[in-house]
Amino acid sequence: MKKMQNSVQLLQIMRQVFNMKTPACLLYTLLLIGMELVVADPLVFGVLETDDPQVMRRRYQPLLESLHETLGIEVVLGLGHSRQEMLENLNDGTFHLGCLSSSSYVIAKKLFPEKIQLVASVEKNHREGEEEVAIIVRKDSELKSLQELEGKRFAFGSYQTTLSYYLPYYLLRQNGVLAKLESFDTLGAHEEIVAKRVAMGSYDAGAVSVSIARLYKKHLKTIARSEVISDSAIVVNRNIDPKVRKLIGSFFINMDDPSMFRALGKGVTGFVMRSDRDYDRLRKIMEIVDRDSGERP
Repeated sequence: MKKMQNSVQLLQIMRQVFNMKTPACLLYTLLLIGMELVVADPLVFGVLETDDPQVMRRRYQPLLESLHETLGIEVVLGLGHSRQEMLENLNDGTFHLGCLSSSSYVIAKKLFPEKIQLVASVEKNHREGEEEVAIIVRKDSELKSLQELEGKRFAFGSYQTTLSYYLPYYLLRQNGVLAKLESFDTLGAHEEIVAKRVAMGSYDAGAVSVSIARLYKKHLKTIARSEVISDSAIVVNRNIDPKVRKLIGSFFINMDDPSMFRALGKGVTGFVMRSDRDYDRLRKIMEIVDRDSGERP
């Protein structure tokens, strides 16, 4: 029975690939002569665990169900407990597709260049797949520029993440501010924690995404922004049949349901087509920051 179900699912996929015009007998003949699709049952969509697992599963359910309808294959959520686990699972096929932060994508392509393929980039605030970091201070702060941060306390978020570490570190370094801070801490926490700690006065300034800065605009103000770089990436394992990979990419590029956007984070407004080259600027920034801090991912 399981084998028959798998055959039916393969037929559904091939009918989509051939726009429903190829007779069923020919599709089965193609299978018999060796045109084998590498399709798992179910497919596992991997994301980093950032909340209670049950809450995350409910949040992602509309997206998973819609993917199921598009592909004709069940899609379930897989949670990575760390970035390392996420990347290893995408590499070895435990996760068949997933969403990676832009810095995690750069690292994945460096470690596993032949296994990970980009199929779409996240769009936030209608910015065409781009993101930037905001340097924030309290609403009542007299600080108005990066140069005024000299002698102040600064909060980064999670170590070696795009918006909480790489972009703000590079911004402060390039403006000659980093070495002049009284102190800086990496909180190892989500950007909202950084926003709250700055609002409470624990730090004079901090780094968060533009979306988080807007969320806390009643308590915080932005005194600087970083350059714009490519946003988070939807990726697939290359072992998946190319035509199925194309269907997955098309699904995200054509997505227009806000309930599915919310599953992937605050400010998400869609997905756009990007190439690996679009992440080259971030690669350069990461290389400079890692070399400057004496660390490697």
